Amino acid sequence: MQMFNIVMGVVQASKGVNTTVQLSEGRQILNLEDLGVKIIYIPEQGIILEGNKNQISDILRLVHSRLTEEVEGLVNHP
Repeated sequence: MQMFNIVMGVVQASKGVNTTVQLSEGRQILNLEDLGVKIIYIPEQGIILEGNKNQISDILRLVHSRLTEEVEGLVNHP
């Protein structure tokens, strides 16, 4: 769940797209309408990404980059 929230925050802050979050049968669905992507959190399975493969790759690279920056900041903090 924490990773879903991190992904959602990074996407909303960086992509500037319309997003909606739906709750359905214990799932949370982040719909990135402008990108043609859905990010789905299923408690038993984790996070699933559906839709435009190029946009999904961009989102994963962006999240990876932001997480790397955050970790480096923690490691290099005096």
